[in-house]
Amino acid sequence: MSISLNRYRDYFDPSSKEGIALINNAIYNFQCPLEGADKITLQSKDAQKLHDTVLRLATQFGYDFMIKNMPTTRVVTPGANPGDPPVITFGNRINLLETYAANNIERCRRNATIIWNDSSFVEQQPQVLRALTQANGELTNHNPPRLTDAGKEVMRDRLQSKIMAHHLLEILSPSARQAVELQSKLYTWKSADGREEEMDGLTVLAVIYSRVRPHYKIDMFSEIEKVKKIALSQFGNDVAQYFDAVKNQKILIDQKDPMAYTDEAFVRDIFKQLRQAPVESFKLEYERTETQWLMGKVVIDSASLMDEATLYYTNLKEAGDWKAEHGDKEQIIALSTQLKQLTEQLNSMKAGKPSTNSEVKKESSSTGKFEEWRLIKVDNKEEHNMVERDGKKWYWCDEHYRDNKKCGMYCTHTPGEGHIKWQERKNSWKKGQKSENATGAASSTPAPANASKPTAYCSIRCIEF
Repeated sequence: MSISLNRYRDYFDPSSKEGIALINNAIYNFQCPLEGADKITLQSKDAQKLHDTVLRLATQFGYDFMIKNMPTTRVVTPGANPGDPPVITFGNRINLLETYAANNIERCRRNATIIWNDSSFVEQQPQVLRALTQANGELTNHNPPRLTDAGKEVMRDRLQSKIMAHHLLEILSPSARQAVELQSKLYTWKSADGREEEMDGLTVLAVIYSRVRPHYKIDMFSEIEKVKKIALSQFGNDVAQYFDAVKNQKILIDQKDPMAYTDEAFVRDIFKQLRQAPVESFKLEYERTETQWLMGKVVIDSASLMDEATLYYTNLKEAGDWKAEHGDKEQIIALSTQLKQLTEQLNSMKAGKPSTNSEVKKESSSTGKFEEWRLIKVDNKEEHNMVERDGKKWYWCDEHYRDNKKCGMYCTHTPGEGHIKWQERKNSWKKGQKSENATGAASSTPAPANASKPTAYCSIRCIEF
């Protein structure tokens, strides 16, 4: 037998000090990687979590080979010479984690006869755990008998299967475990005298997967749909990262069914995303390439397409040419938007709305232009979200208006009572201004006693006193 760096992959004597420690670590003192609500339920939403958890545990405890190489056929070849025993071989091996079939439980029960019974590869009921014998070449004729190499291989497989079964039940939620244990007769093997009882790990896995995984075709359609939804824009238009994502998904699909998502369909989906690139020259290049491919003028596979597109993208990026280029349509839309905005401003000036000459004069008389920062509320712990600016304290007040719509802004007065007093001063000042205009003596008529000259003006119909 070979020697592995992972002790669980090889045979070890379960009665030795080392063997007892290994079994305790794997079974009796096993630390489940999932706890509480994180444990596996028998719902399809937990399928990927189940797959990942089983794979990690299998690699750690050495039973991954058993899962990835389960035989599904038994071939009996007559001996080379008359009287020679027949040669039995097991083949057509599958990875149980990646192979979906309605008869997986039956396959595992047939395989279990190799580990626990007579290698007949026939489902048995009851499932009798066979003792190792000299007749089968598993024990020597010593007293007490010792295991031969063949016997050690059987014991290794039994230990790995036992550990696997224990781990699988441990990672299940209580209700899921109870549901699986209702089918225990499918995976339980008992000795003829009833003293020994063991569980076959692969059959337990197949029972769980029959509940968690949907039919492989439905699952495959779901996986293919995921690839189609991966967009170049999701990766900041980084072509290389986009290809890494879709290649990983394609590999997973091909492992399950190489014919489910053909390379031609994959190429078509790649072209669709390349045509969404923000660089016009890149986009046009692959529009032309796709047209030639569809017309049968060039032969393209997914690997070559991704290699060439990655190289083209890398060259453009290194040369500083991977920049968004606006086409004629985008430029027309931008110009139309600007024209509309200018037209609205002109109409506003003609109609005498805010930003008329008189108000501009008022505005320029103090601070020049309205400071846009006053419209941005700062959520801090200060009272009325107070901020200090240019040596002044400014408070957020929600009682002001912009284009006849209520609009909060920073002012030198506080909201509530402060705003009411400010409004009174403003109204008083306006009343004084109207009187001046009516008498034609604006320059000589004083403002009301309780009104002061405005200290700041706003182009959005808000005057700060």
